[in-house]
Amino acid sequence: MTPKSALNKYFGYDSFRPGQEEIINAILEEFNVLAVLPTGAGKSLCYQIPALLKEHFSIVISPLISLMKDQVDALNKNERIAAFINSSLDYSSSVKVLNEISQNKIKLLYVSPERLGNNIFVDNISALKPEYVFVDEAHCISEWGHSFRPSYMRIVDFCNQIGIEKISAFTATAVPEVRKDIIEMLDFKRPKIFISGFERDNLHLNVIATKQKKEKTLSIIKHSEMPAIIYCATRKQTEEISNFLAMKGIEAPFYHAGLTAETRQILQNDFFSDHIKCITATNAFGMGIDKSDIRTIIHASMPGSVENYYQEIGRAGRDQKQSKTYMLFDSKDTDLQEFLAMQTMPTKEEIFVIYNAVYDFAGIATGSISDRLVHVDEKFKTFLRRIKVNQTKFESGIRFLKNNDYLQYKHGYENRPHVKTVLSSGDFKKFILSTHKIIFKDLLAMILRNSGNNLFNSFVSIDLEGISSELAIDAETLEFHLDELNKIGILDYEKPPNAPTIRLLKPREKTESLGIDFKSLEKKWQYLLSKIEKMNEFVRSTDCRMNFVLAYFGEVNPNYKCGKCDNCLGLDHSLAQTDEYVEEIIIQTIHEFGGSIKDKDLVKLLAGKAKHPEIIKTNNYGVCRHFSKKEIENFVSKVMSKKLINDVNGRLAVSDKGMDEFILHVKDTKRISANVKIDEDLKYLNALREVRAAASKKFTQKPEQICNDEVLMQIAKAKPDTPSKILSISGFTRIMFNKAGEDFLEAIIELNKAKVIIQKSTDNKIPDTIKLTYDLVKKKYSLEDIASLTKLPEAVVSMQIESIIEYFPDTDISNLFKKSELELISTELSKGLTELKEIKEVLPSFVSYGKIRIALAKHKKSN
Repeated sequence: MTPKSALNKYFGYDSFRPGQEEIINAILEEFNVLAVLPTGAGKSLCYQIPALLKEHFSIVISPLISLMKDQVDALNKNERIAAFINSSLDYSSSVKVLNEISQNKIKLLYVSPERLGNNIFVDNISALKPEYVFVDEAHCISEWGHSFRPSYMRIVDFCNQIGIEKISAFTATAVPEVRKDIIEMLDFKRPKIFISGFERDNLHLNVIATKQKKEKTLSIIKHSEMPAIIYCATRKQTEEISNFLAMKGIEAPFYHAGLTAETRQILQNDFFSDHIKCITATNAFGMGIDKSDIRTIIHASMPGSVENYYQEIGRAGRDQKQSKTYMLFDSKDTDLQEFLAMQTMPTKEEIFVIYNAVYDFAGIATGSISDRLVHVDEKFKTFLRRIKVNQTKFESGIRFLKNNDYLQYKHGYENRPHVKTVLSSGDFKKFILSTHKIIFKDLLAMILRNSGNNLFNSFVSIDLEGISSELAIDAETLEFHLDELNKIGILDYEKPPNAPTIRLLKPREKTESLGIDFKSLEKKWQYLLSKIEKMNEFVRSTDCRMNFVLAYFGEVNPNYKCGKCDNCLGLDHSLAQTDEYVEEIIIQTIHEFGGSIKDKDLVKLLAGKAKHPEIIKTNNYGVCRHFSKKEIENFVSKVMSKKLINDVNGRLAVSDKGMDEFILHVKDTKRISANVKIDEDLKYLNALREVRAAASKKFTQKPEQICNDEVLMQIAKAKPDTPSKILSISGFTRIMFNKAGEDFLEAIIELNKAKVIIQKSTDNKIPDTIKLTYDLVKKKYSLEDIASLTKLPEAVVSMQIESIIEYFPDTDISNLFKKSELELISTELSKGLTELKEIKEVLPSFVSYGKIRIALAKHKKSN
């Protein structure tokens, strides 16, 4: 079979994409290939086809456990040719996969790099004689890469152990120093580098210089196609922009690593299924995004490297349709990125603080050492916070100390149980001979054989999975026996913690005596600064932006022009889009004010300098405070010259043309889905603004001095109804409470009363305990997905949905079931069966009680 026939047979394509065939032929010719291909360029095909052409299986090492199943499922669509072994499989499932490989049924085995440390796994793989090893996301092996993973350092040892030299590596972003690292650290004997596919001819790259990030984002989003991602540099910025857009009627929920895993999963699912069209996120919303129809990417701040920038804009237009990307740049962005880089890079003094912190926490004096593990758990993190050590700097500092051989650091997933014995060698062997328990004899003999005399001197790691396999007992039983041996004093058994661990390798020294070479730290810092400087060059470049990116990744073509970026098109975003944004604000403001306003009042309103309560309480009060009075007056004149507003008896009014172009556009719900909750929050916010305006007048202070907009927005969202609740809101101080707190609470309580009256006259109010489930049902999730996202058993979720049906009989339940399930249940209900148990007895076993309960509740409400 040729590569082309394999392409057609397994993937249904008639021709390769540019660069793919050359890479495949080089692998078949037994070169050690390093292929640098961007996401979406078809790099997985480049290793899948060589593997499918060979008699024996090949191994794919990938860190993306969550995506392994997707790749394997895609390959197995017509016949089973691929499998994975990772932490999601139990022992018997892993054995089944290995048996399939031995029978030549499996051609591609996906494994995580952490698996390579399992000696039993290595022995099994070695015996099965793999053809190739393919390393995906290969940049993870380099400390110069953007997501270094220590577990990747095991790969070359693994390849040496199984005696294989046919290794190739793949990555989406690798600059020269990373490429050099990959080749050296994977010990390539016949290296061949391919770099291609970085051109994205459907992407329009734009850079906009602006200090008004929120306003500019709003302007772009209102005039852009959805779906869209707004990338922000910090968690705070995601929340600020998300809240600002919400105030303007645009739903763009924020996503960052500070949210719970369940919340992040729901937001991802909502975005992928188009329940929400726009999301505001840090780069935590990153790896694994596989949505082909993203039309717009906005960077609210300059990213820290061209790699990050390219990877993030690369999520747009994967369906090959035209898509636009915007980077909003301010000179302060450089300072921000340097600050963020600084948070990851400890100084020499901070390294000393971290060194002492670890020994202090472990209670170890100068000159002493302990072989006990230091657990980096919540207790340890609290200790770090108390001595003011930044978590990110701590991790960098620990890695630095590890590289200088002062300690071992292992992530939770890398941890193994450890054992040692206080018995002498003679007494230990005597116990093995005298014990009547066969399992003790076999277990202790195996531990002694694997660890040798080290067992009598220090803690040694043991491979639970390997021992379980060799002794033919499950892991739970094995741990029970280890606990027994611990209790009777034969073994000191240290269970594997979930948290990362530190093992100290040297006695404690005074920091001034530490023999550490700090040159590498300075080198790393200069490297990070060079990345930021390269982004600065990109921002300020007047040449084709796509050509700048291509040259950065090694595809040099001096005459290339994309013809789509702002530089190629000669666009001046800073003027055109600012004008458009302010024009829209002017027209919205006049419309909101009742259709007409004096020109002087309009200028004062937009500048935030009016005193009249009716003007102060408008939504756009002060939004143009960054412009001078003269600039605002010029904007008003431009809007008049475009016939969007008219002067009617000394007052400005929106013209028919202005209504058509702006007011109707704001109400266009096809592009942006408005969140119903936003309307409610706005009611509260406007009421709170009225209270603030009154307090402002009373205390002769500016409204912002009474309570700033950000805090006021939080109050509107939280709707506190007691002094303790309002004081618990971040940023709301006792001084603020003394000025307006009681009045704020009174306004909220009155609005709450009105809401209760409305709810009683229309719908029942759903309890908070089942609101999340209710939201997921409305978004048409299946019962299984709701149970997974809420982390509740299906039985509990089904009872919650039963209650929801009581409140809302018209609830659509069809998406909770597979089609056949609902049809089967409905058939039995139509026969007059009304008891859960009797319906369950006549249905196939795969139809759960939970689903029957839901269908029955709906049936009762409908009849």
